[in-house]
Amino acid sequence: MRKIIALFILFTAGLFAQQCRFAWLTDTHLGPQTENNNLRKIVYDINKKDFEFVIISGDITGAGSNADLDTAKKILDGLKVNYYIIPGNHDTKRSESCCTKFSSLWGDDKFNFVADGIRFLGFNTGIFLKGHGGHFSPESLVVLDSILERTNTNEPIIIVTHHFMDNQLDNWFEVTNRVKKHNVIAILCGHGHTNAFKNIAGIPAVMGRTTLQNKNGRGYCSVTINKDSMYFYEEKTDSLNIKLYTVQRAERNHITETDSVSFINYNTDIVNNIKLNKTIPNGHYADKKHIAVVTEDGTIYCISAKGEMLWNYKTGMKSVSAPVILHEKIYTAFINGNIFINDCKTGKIINKIKLNEIFSSHLATGKISGNNLDVLFAGTADGKMYCLDAESLKTLWINSTAAGLIEDDPLICGGRIFYGSWDSYFNCVDITTGKTLWRWQGENKPYISPAGCRPVTDGKRVFIAAPDGYLTAIDLLTGKTVWRNNSTACWESVGITQNKKYVLVKGTEDKFYFVNPEDGKIKKSLSYKNKSESMCSDIIDYNSTILFTTQKGCVYGINKENEITPLLFLGTVRVHSVKPVDDGILSVSGMDGRIVLFKLKKDTNEKL
Repeated sequence: MRKIIALFILFTAGLFAQQCRFAWLTDTHLGPQTENNNLRKIVYDINKKDFEFVIISGDITGAGSNADLDTAKKILDGLKVNYYIIPGNHDTKRSESCCTKFSSLWGDDKFNFVADGIRFLGFNTGIFLKGHGGHFSPESLVVLDSILERTNTNEPIIIVTHHFMDNQLDNWFEVTNRVKKHNVIAILCGHGHTNAFKNIAGIPAVMGRTTLQNKNGRGYCSVTINKDSMYFYEEKTDSLNIKLYTVQRAERNHITETDSVSFINYNTDIVNNIKLNKTIPNGHYADKKHIAVVTEDGTIYCISAKGEMLWNYKTGMKSVSAPVILHEKIYTAFINGNIFINDCKTGKIINKIKLNEIFSSHLATGKISGNNLDVLFAGTADGKMYCLDAESLKTLWINSTAAGLIEDDPLICGGRIFYGSWDSYFNCVDITTGKTLWRWQGENKPYISPAGCRPVTDGKRVFIAAPDGYLTAIDLLTGKTVWRNNSTACWESVGITQNKKYVLVKGTEDKFYFVNPEDGKIKKSLSYKNKSESMCSDIIDYNSTILFTTQKGCVYGINKENEITPLLFLGTVRVHSVKPVDDGILSVSGMDGRIVLFKLKKDTNEKL
């Protein structure tokens, strides 16, 4: 009996320690020297105080550069106590290393540890190279499921994310639904740069202030937890702390379940619906016979034009590039510098090469007209554009003019290749020689570079959309600005009708625009229910139906009568570009691994 009582005392002591006190930093945004010095002063302040450990909830850097992450590691390693860290959207959107540097410095982009009987779970909610919203990846949810299976349902849990678990983090309910039987006592997040408190599905959720200087001066947050309550404070480096919130722990939080729908077919004929349950970072490629997909973990999938899974090939190498198909061969590129060629029919490797590069862009193919040679184009994280012989993979030329990550699908037109980079420039390069013909620059601000947009052309001008909200027309031959228009409030999505009559633009707030390519004036605009749109995806004109996708899971269609209607919902996830296959079949992929093959209904062009 005494032994049983002793074990019970040890068990409850582990669950309810006397007190837990830790510092909590978020949104340090390292880059400029002032921010770096600011973090040094905060580390000095923490070291003077009695904290058990430190939690850091994302946006460590402002621009995701390797140098800024190295600086952060050096400064934070000056802490006298352990610290636990996750990235934020600023660390993932323009990541110079394609999101590999963070884990190489800190071992992971998530954490799971127990302190004073409380389990702390931190997850990366940044989206690789796509927009500024938050999302729990399929891989993160698998990890969470595994942890919860091994965790006592009475054990107190604190969840740490960068994005607040509301509309900032689109599929937040995937986590709250999973933990409903567990003892989650709080959620901590950053992103909003200010102190705030909400209740999310029955769980107290607290947003912490940025460490940057604001009207209240320099500061950060701290948390003190005992068996009855949680106390949140704002810590100042030059004055006494301020008490923010008190959360009572007398009763266990009742976590409500949130209803969610993962797929809706509004108005199409479904050919096939495939769920890989893996992150597809940059979409898929389709031709008349095959669909090629590469997931983040480096698995290559080949699917028939009817949606039959033909084969998959596991490389074990991380990829963020969309593949390309040429002559029934799939070309894929990886962050570690590998490029593979696989046979579409068998999956067998035909050729491969390893270069000392981080491949980051969509792959593209072209032809050098002088000798009728098929070539492969691949952009890198440090701004190089490679032109390779498509058969031998021999390097024909390298253009190193750009100084920032090359992300999206380049445009090939008239013996030239056009692409943006995260150094604020848009580039035009001769396909045959690799010589830079011109470079265009809007504002000299990398944050608003025209890098995430696939450009389109009417044969005289090339059109780009950038995060500064401007739609820009550039002379194809000279690189001079023809016009710029910010009244469309676009992000990184642009298209053009088949007859070249209109440039097509997806706005950020409820609007879709048809723009005159000659002067940039809006000819007509349509409204649809979709606020805060920042998903970069192609807009295509398919048999007189305009098709585009959104960050909120929808595929939309616009018919000849200018009626805009949802066609598909792929779940609460960003949706990549629609790609024509063959025989009236279209394909679309969601970032969480769903691939849908569908046909438009016969009366779609007349009435959606």
